[in-house]
Amino acid sequence: DLLVTELWKPLKMSPTTWTSTRTVGSVAYPFTGYGLTFHHDDMVKIGEFLNKNNATIGGVQMLDSALYNQAMQRTSDHGLTAGAASFRYLHGFWAWNAGSADSGVAVCPTAKWIPFMSGFGGIGLVLLPNDMVYYFVSDNHEYGFKKAVIELNKIRSICS
Repeated sequence: DLLVTELWKPLKMSPTTWTSTRTVGSVAYPFTGYGLTFHHDDMVKIGEFLNKNNATIGGVQMLDSALYNQAMQRTSDHGLTAGAASFRYLHGFWAWNAGSADSGVAVCPTAKWIPFMSGFGGIGLVLLPNDMVYYFVSDNHEYGFKKAVIELNKIRSICS
């Protein structure tokens, strides 16, 4: 409910984000794993809010600055290793090191941590450090976005 009032409506996100599935019973906990449906432009709005607008709405900082900067990989704390040395997890965000060649050729010549959000089945929102936002929706459990980042890096460098 707080997200709807404080973020979703001010960001002009679709009405599908204004409610979520909840558990049965008097407490009615939000069923956050599968209970919220985004339209494609909702994903772009979240991405721009986080990436381009630095978590501000109308010039007002909406998220805790320290936690936000950590999640966006703007500090030396890259989080917990998550499955491979080039993947981390911190404050609900994943991060991928585009400077690591552990999955083939590195995109950047040195370490460059890219924050991203990942959802069930193959949903992703990648927050590139050059203010670009890349999102994908799949129902085939496909989560890879490295090829897209390589191409986006040709348009505007993510490595600087």
